[in-house]
Amino acid sequence: MFLQERLDKIEELLLIEGKVLVRDLSEQFKVSESMIRKDLQMLEKQGRLKRTYGGAISIRPLVHDQGVNTRMHHDLDKKELIAKRAIPFINEGEVIFLDISSTNFALAKQLSKLNKRLTIVTNMIEIPPLFSANIFVEVIMVGGQYNATLGGMIGALANEQIAMCKFDKSFIGVGGINVDENFISNFNAEESITKKTIIKSSKEVFVLIENEKFNRDGSYQFATLQDITHLMTDAKLEGRIKEKLEQTGLNISCE
Repeated sequence: MFLQERLDKIEELLLIEGKVLVRDLSEQFKVSESMIRKDLQMLEKQGRLKRTYGGAISIRPLVHDQGVNTRMHHDLDKKELIAKRAIPFINEGEVIFLDISSTNFALAKQLSKLNKRLTIVTNMIEIPPLFSANIFVEVIMVGGQYNATLGGMIGALANEQIAMCKFDKSFIGVGGINVDENFISNFNAEESITKKTIIKSSKEVFVLIENEKFNRDGSYQFATLQDITHLMTDAKLEGRIKEKLEQTGLNISCE
């Protein structure tokens, strides 16, 4: 195995397990422990991990939002797959909330093509126009402070309106999930308060998340895994992420 292949594999193991041990890597790759230590030292210099006694742990990047308009054009296949998994959970006659999320935009596009009677409440400004020709869906747009970067309504007025409602189901986009420390996070403080309000007003809460977001954190925590009922992602869950999510009793839809 070439050096770069070994380094890539070490990173892959860190993403799945969160930590690696020198002795285990030495046995797996059939190289000396001193060679593995050099590999870990190289990866640490590149900012890819943090070395510990006897091994290394993954580094969770603190990321910043690119803005919903940018995200709507990235990883479309993943978003559409997650949206497709959500459709069977939405029943005739229900009142659902779709928050500001590029994956919720993909979900709304799929719902707009169905003849299913629903009430959709949303604070994402791009969603209502999708239903302009759909006579089966009533769309309610939440008012409030418009944030152009987010592409929707947040703030005290929006939160007050949301708190007055009760939703059968809400579908929430997130910045990241940390299964080790049990928190769900996002990038904007005001929007995080709005998400918390949506969760409190919902009988069932569905988090729609791309698999890569299990390995990063936003700046603002707004919920724990116990606050949600369903989780939907685009890929297979593995290692500690799979194990810790299953321990919560969540209804999980994945590959």
